[in-house]
Amino acid sequence: MDQPVTSIQSLFGIFTTLLAASCLAFWVQIGRRWSQGKPGIPSRFRDARTHIGWTPVVLFFLWLAFQISDRMVTDISDYSAERVATGSLIVLGLSAVLLAVMGGALVLSSRSWLDLVKLGFRCDGLPGQFRDGGLGFIAQFLPVLAVMFAMTPLRTEETTHVMLRALQELGVSWEAVPIVATAVVAAPLFEELMFRVVLQGWLRSFLPAGWSIGLASLIFALVHGWADAPAIFVLALIMGTLYERRRSYVAVVTMHALFNAFNVTAALIALPEAVPVAPAGG
Repeated sequence: MDQPVTSIQSLFGIFTTLLAASCLAFWVQIGRRWSQGKPGIPSRFRDARTHIGWTPVVLFFLWLAFQISDRMVTDISDYSAERVATGSLIVLGLSAVLLAVMGGALVLSSRSWLDLVKLGFRCDGLPGQFRDGGLGFIAQFLPVLAVMFAMTPLRTEETTHVMLRALQELGVSWEAVPIVATAVVAAPLFEELMFRVVLQGWLRSFLPAGWSIGLASLIFALVHGWADAPAIFVLALIMGTLYERRRSYVAVVTMHALFNAFNVTAALIALPEAVPVAPAGG
């Protein structure tokens, strides 16, 4: 039983090394583009600002207020892996409902199809949108990892994301399936719709790009707790920049999903030292 686990860990270690090398190469290329006076990431639209009605914005802040109040009253001492697994099933159902509600609100409040396209809901060049998400995942690796290492002295088992703790306890089992589905599917779909499309898109309608990316990233990071906030903030800055430049919901969801999948995989194969940050979702 020990040999297969060791082999999987070795393969994951090789993948992590290749990921780090790819990240370094990516930023070298970005630096070359900047030195040539070119943008690091080409813009999809000349003007990324678009209209977002008040209904999606109000729904976002109502949801945010609920999230904050829920975290304030949640008793972390009542943690158990089984409770997290059961809660993940509930989150999956609620995420589907909230996705439909927010999606409907965006459609109904839009003035034209172009508004939705500029918010990132576009079908042109889908392979390229997935590629952009993959490149974003590569780009975040070393910066986020560096921040996580800097935060290591402040991290304890109690501050580790409950989903990671549960996965490390449950291992590869049927009980872990809803946790994995929540982290890799539901959270990227829902959180990118809320934070990048609605919040950042709304802020961008009256603020410069840097301010809208920074504010949306800060709120996104704080929602995930103080222990993970610094690394999540760096991750969100890269996701926000990707969204601003490419205006692709598919791209940021792909990046978010790959990020969470990497952390879930690391937790399942018991490589906590390889986990750059707790899952951004959940």
